[in-house]
Order: sequence, then structure tokens, then C-alpha cells
Amino acid sequence: MKVILTTHIKGLGQKGDVKEVSDGYYQNFLAPRKLATQATSGKVNLVQAQKAKAVEKLENMKESAMAVKEKIEGKGLTLNEKSSDGGKLYAALHPRELRAAILTQLGADIPEKQIHMDPIKTTGSYTIQIDLFKDVKSTVHVTVTAA
Repeated sequence: MKVILTTHIKGLGQKGDVKEVSDGYYQNFLAPRKLATQATSGKVNLVQAQKAKAVEKLENMKESAMAVKEKIEGKGLTLNEKSSDGGKLYAALHPRELRAAILTQLGADIPEKQIHMDPIKTTGSYTIQIDLFKDVKSTVHVTVTAA
């Protein structure tokens, strides 16, 4: 019996895969738990169309990530922050502040969760890594000066 998996099943396949299983396995395990549905030609075509649409969406997301990478790769940011005489900042810089600086100085809107950094607590130069997409990463050079 051909079935379409509705969730990932370890050892069988991923969501949306069309698999051949025994009638008993489908009737006693997959169907009662709503892990699969019977494969008809209409459902198979629908699943294939959804997969094609998902692949296209991922490609578009990767292209936009590459465009953002070109905008910010290797660029420098300068942040003037209040600090003590020893160079220690009164308030640490977090991804939220860095995101705002990237938006204003470089014109790129990046979510905070994609900026990987420890809080910056002193003046100086830093290299920050930004994960734009699965395999698209970028770096930004940040210089923190005393205001």
C-alpha cells in the first residue's frame, strides 16, 4: 500500500515522502496515530507541488541572504558609547544594539538571533559573526569608542 507520511518517522521517511508499506502497518499503526494517509494521485501531486514551492521559497531566502551578505561583508561599524576612563562601558552592548547600528549605518535589517556575540563591555575593535542562512555567514567589524 502506498502512503504519504504526514510527519517524520525514524527508519521510514520524512514528512511528505511517498512510501510503500504493508496494509497491516498502515491500518494498525500509521492511520490511528495520523502519521500517514493513503496515497492517491491527487494527494501525490499536491505533495509534489508543495515540495516544489518549499524548495523555491528556500532558494529565494538564500538569494536574499546573499544580497544582505554583499551589503555588510567586511564593513565596519563605529559605535560611540559612554565609558569610564579605563575604557569600560557603562552599559554592555548586546545584539539588539548591534542590530540597530547595522540598520542605521549599513542599511541591512538582520534579526537579533542571527547575530552571535558575547556582550561587549569595553572599548576596542571586535569581529562579529552573523549567520544569515544555513550556509551563508558574514562578519562585521565593530569599533567601540568612548563618547
